[in-house]
Amino acid sequence: DNYCDGGYHVPIAHKVLATTMDMNTYNKMVEDDFSVQFTTSSGSDARIGKGAGYGFCYPNFMINRYGPWLDTNTAIPRSEQSCTILFDWFLDEDHLKEKDSDKFVEDSLHDSHIVQLEDEDLCMGVQRGLNSLAFDQGRYVPQYEGPMHAFHKKLGLDFRSFLKI
Repeated sequence: DNYCDGGYHVPIAHKVLATTMDMNTYNKMVEDDFSVQFTTSSGSDARIGKGAGYGFCYPNFMINRYGPWLDTNTAIPRSEQSCTILFDWFLDEDHLKEKDSDKFVEDSLHDSHIVQLEDEDLCMGVQRGLNSLAFDQGRYVPQYEGPMHAFHKKLGLDFRSFLKI
């Protein structure tokens, strides 16, 4: 859900990352089995480069392209309330030839780890809220959460098909 929210959480959960992006250019595209979100950068971070693209392939694969980086995330369900995310990072080979590339890689992976910790904290808080007595149901924010809504619709159809209901 967090990944497919159309950037809605970025300015709140990722204050440093948000400064590297021009959130006014954030856009999204939703298709049957995938969604893509993209934005231009503010030009202030070599790790982000000119912008970022985030692709989600149903049901559990994410691919992120930003600056000289490409990373993939695979969500492996562990229970109805938890999952494990497998991360792989790939760096444009030409970037390895640049001066101080080791420091750039170390700093970039550190920054990525910080974003993941921020996401984990946000997701844990959402799960606590969903499991509380106060939660009933919520509405989608249409201008942002189109990718999430599409994911939920597809997941619901697959569950109903599997359960034959």
